[in-house]
Amino acid sequence: MRAVLRSGTRRCSTLATTPAALLNARLTNGVVAPPIQIALDVVTEEEEAALVAQADSWFAGKPYEPGHFDGVAAQYRELQKPARRFSRANRAIIDRLALATLPAGGALP
Repeated sequence: MRAVLRSGTRRCSTLATTPAALLNARLTNGVVAPPIQIALDVVTEEEEAALVAQADSWFAGKPYEPGHFDGVAAQYRELQKPARRFSRANRAIIDRLALATLPAGGALP
C-alpha cells in the first residue's frame, strides 16, 4: 500500500506493507498521516466481482481523458452514477458499506 499526500509542489509518500503499518505511518518531511480507518474483508470476492463487472460495463467504450485539471492524474476515465443506478444486489452491498462508513443520516442519493 502506498499513502501519498500532495500539497502544492511538495509530495510526501510512504510505503506501507500492512494496514497497521499504514495506520502508524509517518510521511516524509515529518508529516503525520491523517487518521484513517481500515476495515478488512468487508466485501467478499464475489461481491467485488459483481461491482467491478457493473462498473466495467459503464466504462466500456468511454475514452480515456488525457489529463486532469490539476495535473495529478493522466490517462484516466471517470464517471458519476447515483447509487440507485446499480443493480439491486450491488445496491445492497453499497448500502451496507454506507451504513458502516458514513456518519449517521449520511444517506446516498
